[in-house]
Amino acid sequence: KGCNQRQRFKQDILTDFLKMEIPTKKLATGALIPVVSLSCNSLDAVETKSVVENWLQLGGRGIDTSPTVADENPVGNAIKQSTIDRKDIFLTTQIPNCNLEEIASRFESDLTRLDTDYVDLLLRHKPKNANCTEGWVDLEEYFGSKRALAIGVSGFTVEDLQPLLESGKTIPHVNQIDLNIYELDREMIDLSDKHNIMVQSRSPLGDDALMSRIEWDPVIQKIAENHEVTTYQVAMKWIIQHGWSTTFQPIQKKLEISDADLVGFTLTRDEMRELNELHQDISSPSSPPSKEGNQELEISSAPSQAGIIKVNVETKNIGDGVMMPVISLASYSLSAAQFLEVSYDYIQLGGRGIEAINRWGYLAALGKVISKLPEGVDRKDLFLTLDINCNDNFETQFERSLQLLKTDYVDLLLLEDRGDDCIPAWTRVEEKFITNQARSIGVKHFKAEDLLHLLKSAKINPHVHTLPANVLNNDPRMISTATNNGMIVQSTLPFGVFSNRPNVTKELSVLSKNSLIQNIADYHQVTVSQVAMKWILQHGWMFNFYSEKIKASDTDMSSFTLSNDEMGHLDALSGFSSSSQAPLEQIKIETKMIQSGVVMPVISIEGDIQERIENWLDIGGRGIHVLIENGELQKTKLAIQAYAGKIDRKDIFLTATVNCKLGQVEKKMSNLQEHFDYVDLLILHNPGNDKGCLSAWVNLEQQFVLNQARAIGVKDFETQQLKVMLDTARVVPHVYQLDLNIFKTDIEIIDFLASKDIPLQSYSPFGSGLNKFNMTENLAIQRIVKKYQVSDYQVAMKWILQHGWMTSFGVVPELFEVRDVDMSGFQLTYNEMKKLDGLSNFVSNTKTIDFSNANSRVCGTGCVIGITSIVACLLLIVGIILGRRKGYKKKRTSDAANAEHVGCDGLYKDFPTYNEYPSPNRNPPFGLVYSDFPRKPIEEDELSKKKVVVLPPAIMESAVDNSADDEVLMRSSELT
Repeated sequence: KGCNQRQRFKQDILTDFLKMEIPTKKLATGALIPVVSLSCNSLDAVETKSVVENWLQLGGRGIDTSPTVADENPVGNAIKQSTIDRKDIFLTTQIPNCNLEEIASRFESDLTRLDTDYVDLLLRHKPKNANCTEGWVDLEEYFGSKRALAIGVSGFTVEDLQPLLESGKTIPHVNQIDLNIYELDREMIDLSDKHNIMVQSRSPLGDDALMSRIEWDPVIQKIAENHEVTTYQVAMKWIIQHGWSTTFQPIQKKLEISDADLVGFTLTRDEMRELNELHQDISSPSSPPSKEGNQELEISSAPSQAGIIKVNVETKNIGDGVMMPVISLASYSLSAAQFLEVSYDYIQLGGRGIEAINRWGYLAALGKVISKLPEGVDRKDLFLTLDINCNDNFETQFERSLQLLKTDYVDLLLLEDRGDDCIPAWTRVEEKFITNQARSIGVKHFKAEDLLHLLKSAKINPHVHTLPANVLNNDPRMISTATNNGMIVQSTLPFGVFSNRPNVTKELSVLSKNSLIQNIADYHQVTVSQVAMKWILQHGWMFNFYSEKIKASDTDMSSFTLSNDEMGHLDALSGFSSSSQAPLEQIKIETKMIQSGVVMPVISIEGDIQERIENWLDIGGRGIHVLIENGELQKTKLAIQAYAGKIDRKDIFLTATVNCKLGQVEKKMSNLQEHFDYVDLLILHNPGNDKGCLSAWVNLEQQFVLNQARAIGVKDFETQQLKVMLDTARVVPHVYQLDLNIFKTDIEIIDFLASKDIPLQSYSPFGSGLNKFNMTENLAIQRIVKKYQVSDYQVAMKWILQHGWMTSFGVVPELFEVRDVDMSGFQLTYNEMKKLDGLSNFVSNTKTIDFSNANSRVCGTGCVIGITSIVACLLLIVGIILGRRKGYKKKRTSDAANAEHVGCDGLYKDFPTYNEYPSPNRNPPFGLVYSDFPRKPIEEDELSKKKVVVLPPAIMESAVDNSADDEVLMRSSELT
């Protein structure tokens, strides 16, 4: 990373350096891998060849080529021209993506460009959101043929690696991950150690921001001075002394190839302990504190803006009498030097609220400001907010933060959720509040479910919830969960966020391009940023903001007030409404009575994560599907126990699964009965063509007779196997579970189940990762999503339910929300269902689609005749309307040019012109959204020159849904 600093390259970079002797580590294959390898990523051909030649001359032997075509030719040439035997060089290359068709061709071309018959290590690189489990067999073949002496993975997560370990014949020999002194994936490292996989860092110094932090971190600086080495050498030595290996890039800002010399010093046990504490805090500054030689940061003697009016910011009681400014300055996107100057200026202008994220450079800068406050300003006049992450190193972070801030307390301590378990850290936060080291406490970026989970064990509720809320987008559930539990909402990123790194210039540009916001700003003669901030304040919330230059006018909200209409339009723009401030919404899930007389929810969730089960019960879900493993049973039991007194066990529908292996049923049922007296549905899973399923079914029948299972069913049985079982079964299965979704159906088994009246339940409603991609990209699905304003997950499950089937879902996709299981707000039409059927070529011989009740599965002959009659009538009506419209157009040809609006039969002749903001109680013209309103009113003489045709919604829907003519579709879209 950071190899764009190519101008730093010098041909004589190694002139004065001595040769290095780099240690090696033994892989599982017995091969020796150097603990430090040269990475050639992002270098051009000239740089690559020179760097490799110098590396080999210095004594380096490990070379990691990039997944680009450009660097491998010069690497091969440099190796060939050196005097070093090929067998003494450890050469690594990688397959850059997960395209199965490209593996063979890519590897062959790699060998050709590298001018070698083999590589010492072949890595499978995984891009984000890709499934790379398939294709591992190809790498195993290369390993078996000795064309790759070792194989491994790069960029994999624990979830990616686990199935490969279970299904692969060869365990990866190397696992290349993002690993540095600040970022460490302990779960991945433990998994690799367990399977004797060498961990290799592909980012020993992180990105540019982390490199800057390594350079200026006082802990690392002190250790580097003790050993007379660079901070970069200390950071990489920390990796090596942990027993891992690393790659490094020599042309990265100030990093030189000499920094790879890690042999001449050893970190002491105390130094390793100090460095170990750093990796818990993964935040990083945008840039290092500005320095001139060894001088410290200094504040300008005068403010950067002179002669401007003072800021007068209101305050709000956030609890226990603590008054917090409704506007605070934040350090996002600023360097430490910029933050120092801007915060000092802001205080001189009258601002008092300042938020510092937990990064040492920013805290040191703010500490300098606090130690040299302007005349007339005391520490007690400021309102300091400190952010700290949820991790095990909380105490160290907090104490060091106070030390750098040069204060013995903060006014607001925020606990930021970064995916860790935050409950232990919240206990520490409560302690700081009790001991007055924090006058108030709060949380930051907690999702609604995470916040509810924390509140169950919290002794003190948060006073503030800082979350991303702005006029362009927000999460109403996050806001409502906070307000309903007595928290004050503070918006972070009040102008919007469009990248991982906030950019105020870009965000303000997007705001100004929105015609609604710009119109309101022009009307009140203020800026678009003031409109965005005023919208937040009029909702009763607070916000923090960031800017390189502070102006009093930026935070002056006193000169105008947004009207109710304007607030309504802005609410609609952001997806927020006051009605959304309600308790976490409850969903209503329909039920189906199966043959045993048991009533079963049509949607269930898999119970492998306790927190997910609790969230599911919170919103009204009652169906839970659990594997009979002690871990999952215990999680499910604890989740249900947490709702004792609120939800009866009899109201929960618990499904458990066992497989056909001999003796499994008795063993699994014994485990189950240790946790639950009974299950509502016991499923027999056939993982393959297992002949033991017939005898295993007899055991399930016994469980049913003994009432230890209220219903029994099967999963993944082939049609013929199911027929054989039914011939001898005393109890017909009450449910059949199938791998079924929009993209995958099994017509034979579906028709057979319908003939036997056995209900069907899908256990894969969203399909595989590839199918999810298809669902997102599929035009038919996305039209339905847009039409009903629902998610593609809802469409996928609705299709299943309207076929009369049931479903359960397991691993929740990244963008899955609670609302995605709410099926009550829309109904798919006949044409929509047929289009979705076509995605899997599904045509059933025994069932037609019912649109009135998800519990009904069969539409009789009368139903079919009725639907056919209705369709015929509708077609006749449409034909009459279109015929009348054609005659009407001929009649009006002479005076059409003078008409303001020409509609079908003149129905919309007097349709209103939207030159001003429409009332929130009145819908805009078809297809027009508030953000599309023109900035300036359309002049009457302009209207007289135009003919606007407005079609009724029914005609438009028919044209878009039923037309196969792309030109007609295009013109329909334009008219909309």
